[in-house]
Amino acid sequence: MPVTVMAVTSVNEENPEALSTYLYLTTPLIHQAGGRVVRSYTVKHSLEGGDQAQTVTLIEYPSQDVVDRLFNSSEYAAIRPIREQAFCNYQVSIVE
Repeated sequence: MPVTVMAVTSVNEENPEALSTYLYLTTPLIHQAGGRVVRSYTVKHSLEGGDQAQTVTLIEYPSQDVVDRLFNSSEYAAIRPIREQAFCNYQVSIVE
């Protein structure tokens, strides 16, 4: 059963190279896992809450198992330090 992942992010404006590197490395991993970007939204303004996210991205994967394997893979683990440099806010959730 397909699963949708929602990434709520804010880019670290002080390190644009890290974002480019992160996207360059993660895009093939997403595609190899059978994932596809369903939609990406730019947040116009926040009505309530703390720090405003800049982007909300929805990515569909073939199954929960595929998502678990991807996020627990050694390939993705190797990219995490770059992700931490690329984003000042990064939250990923499964949505229905």
